[in-house]
Amino acid sequence: MNQNNRKATPPEVPPRAVSAEINGFSLVQGRTVECARLVAQWHLLHGAPIIASCALLAVDDIKVGALSVLLQGHELELVVAVGRLLGSEVPQGDNTDAEEINCVVETAVRYLTYRAIRLSLWDLAIELAQTLPEGVNQTILKVEVILSHTGTQQERDTLYESAKFPPPAECFDKAVGSVQDQVLYLLLSTQPQKGISRSIEFLEEQISGGNLDRSSVWYVLRLVQAVPLVHNTGKWAVPGEERGALLALSAYLGAVKAAMLKYTTIVPYLLSHAR
Repeated sequence: MNQNNRKATPPEVPPRAVSAEINGFSLVQGRTVECARLVAQWHLLHGAPIIASCALLAVDDIKVGALSVLLQGHELELVVAVGRLLGSEVPQGDNTDAEEINCVVETAVRYLTYRAIRLSLWDLAIELAQTLPEGVNQTILKVEVILSHTGTQQERDTLYESAKFPPPAECFDKAVGSVQDQVLYLLLSTQPQKGISRSIEFLEEQISGGNLDRSSVWYVLRLVQAVPLVHNTGKWAVPGEERGALLALSAYLGAVKAAMLKYTTIVPYLLSHAR
C-alpha cells in the first residue's frame, strides 16, 4: 500500500446525535455501529480488510459486518476461523445468528475449495468440502471437485473413495430411485453425458409444469452446473445442443431465483440468455 493511500481523507463521521437520542441506548449504539461501518468501509477500500473487520468486531457487528468484510477482502481462512469461533459462542436458542454466521463460513469454505481446485490440490479440495455439514451443500461441492479433476484415473478413483462415493463403474447401477440420485450417480459414472441429458429433461419438465417450488429442481440444477463446460485442453466438454439448452435453462432459472430474492436489476439480462 502506498503512502498516498494511507494518508487519504478519512470518511466523514455522521452528525452528532441530538440530546434526545442520547437517552436511548439503542439509538446511541446504532450511531456507533454506523460510524464503525464507515471506518471499516474506508479501510476495506484501501486494502486493509482485517483492520476493517476489527473496527466492526469492536461494536459487535459480526454477521453482516466483520465476517462479510473479511469475505469481501478474500481473507477466507480468517472467515472460517473467526466464524467458527464466534458461531460456537452464540447463545442457545439464537438460531438466526448461528445460521447467518454458518452461511458466511460455508461460503468461505466453498471459495477455499475452488482455490484448491484451481491449484490442482485435489485431496485438499475434498477435505475442505467434507468440513461442511453433511447434506446437499457438501455433496454438491464434492461432485464439483470430482468433475473438475484433470489427473490420472488412479487419482480420480482415490478421490471417489475419499469423498465416500462408489467407484465410477458402480455409479451407473446406483442411478435409480429419485431424480436427484439418478442425476448424481449418472454424472459420477463412466457415462456422465446421460446425467446431463437426464438433468435437462427433468428441468424442462418442471418448468413446463410450473413446479419451480420443488427443492429437487434447484438440487438438480446445482448438480448439472458442476459439470465443466470446457476441458482443460480448451475443447467443449458438453456437446453444442445440450450446452445451449443447459445455458438457457440456467439463465432462466437464475432469473427466477433472482426475482424471488428481489435482485430485479439482473433479471432482464438473465432472461435475455434464456432463449
